[in-house]
Amino acid sequence: MNIIIVDDEKLIRQGLTFLIGQMGSGDAVIGQCKNGREALELCLREELAVDVVITDVRMPEMNGLELIAELKKRRPHIQTLVMSGYDEFDYVRTALREGAHDYLLKPVDKTEVQTVLDRIQKQKLATLPALPVHTQIVVQDSLLNSLIAKEPGKVNDAKRYFSDKFGVSDEENAYIMAGIQIDETPEHPLKNTDRQLFQYFIRKMSEELLFVDAPQSGTVFQGGDGTVHILFFLDKGSKGAAAVGQSMKDLLTLIQQHIHYPVTVGISLVHEQISEMAEMSSQLEEVFRARLAMGTGQILGFTQLQQLHGEEQLPKDLMKPVILAVEAADEEAMLTAISGFFGRLRALDLRPELTMDIIMRMLMRLVAILQERGIDIVKAGLTDGIKMSRQLEKCCTWELLVRYVTETLMGHLQQLQRHAMEAKPAYILHAIEYIRIHFASDITLNEVADTVGLYPTYLSEQFKQHTGGTFIDFITQVRVERAKDLLRKSALPAFTICEEVGYATPAHFSKVFKKWVGCTPTEYRERFQHQLMP
Repeated sequence: MNIIIVDDEKLIRQGLTFLIGQMGSGDAVIGQCKNGREALELCLREELAVDVVITDVRMPEMNGLELIAELKKRRPHIQTLVMSGYDEFDYVRTALREGAHDYLLKPVDKTEVQTVLDRIQKQKLATLPALPVHTQIVVQDSLLNSLIAKEPGKVNDAKRYFSDKFGVSDEENAYIMAGIQIDETPEHPLKNTDRQLFQYFIRKMSEELLFVDAPQSGTVFQGGDGTVHILFFLDKGSKGAAAVGQSMKDLLTLIQQHIHYPVTVGISLVHEQISEMAEMSSQLEEVFRARLAMGTGQILGFTQLQQLHGEEQLPKDLMKPVILAVEAADEEAMLTAISGFFGRLRALDLRPELTMDIIMRMLMRLVAILQERGIDIVKAGLTDGIKMSRQLEKCCTWELLVRYVTETLMGHLQQLQRHAMEAKPAYILHAIEYIRIHFASDITLNEVADTVGLYPTYLSEQFKQHTGGTFIDFITQVRVERAKDLLRKSALPAFTICEEVGYATPAHFSKVFKKWVGCTPTEYRERFQHQLMP
């Protein structure tokens, strides 16, 4: 239990804290206060989860009696103990009338403190069966999640709870935890209401299939992250882990008959102590991250993670094509490079944390490139490293990861494109815009020069300086890119596309296209349809 000690004498506070720590009961002093007002402020903080207040009577600002009265009104679940001397019985009597649970005589005796705290704990547990079912669920979920969070003073509470409700103890039992998560897809994200409904449905199915006929063999609870957890109680030294695997297989089959979303089941290792709940939960988190490499819609055990590889498997050039494509602000090359990058990455079967680390290093390298080009990433609205890391952690499936990285890199590329355009003189931007509009006609250098008000020779020099290619090269590039787009997205024959992009004959069009792309228009379409070329 979590305890606060209230006394205006520092030595008494410190002495009682030391005494409770020496008892080894799992109870923890989480606060020391010199008056009732300080204690009340601590008790009103939800995150502290105070169970017991041990208070002196006579103190400045707010005395012990006033504190007890306030707690009775505002935190009635908190039990209070009064410390008093032999000459303060009237105060004790008043405190008990106000709702104090018991009293301790000064000087406080270790055995007496242990006896009173044990009595409070037993009374708390004895009230659970009388609570409504929903309240019992909330109490149990809160207790188990506090164990996962390693909140002080909760291990002893949990041991007593499991002993009283399930007849379970560390001496006779071992534990294994399973978890169930719904694998959302980018195309079909779940609304919060639907997600909560599915979680409730999964919990009820788990309880009915696993524990209706064997209520002492385990329990189901909801994790703080929405994961449905199943805690199994095994006999010490038994081979119950195999039976757990079969039970979860049967449960997954049942769930898949009713929920048309992929569902992944994770299973931890067997643990010997209930205090190791945090370790079991941590193993499940690693298992669920491993969906990136091992896929979704299946049962994954923590032991299977040993199949995944480490950094020694990494090719040195893994990120290079993506970085070069983004640096060049070439959208098509970037999409091709991303597809290749993720294909190679998945084939490596890396540990999930290493996969995330590689992607994070690549994204941060590209952020550095933007900054080297003089782009303010904050002003440009691009995600910084901390935000990117948080977003990556939310990508629970491979599809979500690919989508997030692609969208992020597209933002980087577009920012580089805008930056490059802004660095060009207005007359070059005007010329580029004119070419993009009129590329399908028989456009000439003289025509564009006349439009922007420059001599043709000067425009030709400036065009090469600011675009890196000749005037003719730029027109050809625009025509070929448009032709590729039509070949991918339409069923128009090549001779029609030839006219659409400004070429007089199919033969000339095919010759130019092959020079720029490396294959004929027909070959390009066939390769794209077979997903060999984007």
